[in-house]
Amino acid sequence: MFNSLNTGAGQIARSAKAENDIQQQEIERLLMITEALWEFIKEGMNLTDEQLMDKINEIDLRDGDQDGKVAKKPIENCTQCDRPLLRNKPFCLYCGATVDRSAFER
Repeated sequence: MFNSLNTGAGQIARSAKAENDIQQQEIERLLMITEALWEFIKEGMNLTDEQLMDKINEIDLRDGDQDGKVAKKPIENCTQCDRPLLRNKPFCLYCGATVDRSAFER
């Protein structure tokens, strides 16, 4: 019995490692995209790295904490039925109303 539990734990660990590896690859891809975009903007608008850091700090402080995180907006209610909306759904789960969201909303 111990061997079957150990094998199950091993499978869970391997699965978690595979998921972690996928997440790391995605982070690296996003970092590369971000760096490329910053280089285009910097060259095209004649901006400096210091100006970028100032903007990052401004955005970071919007929630009152300089913690390297963007604060999530409070949960909104549906304009049709006034029930809570899920952040990752383009429609209300309760009444089906379409939810308009910004492309940059988290």
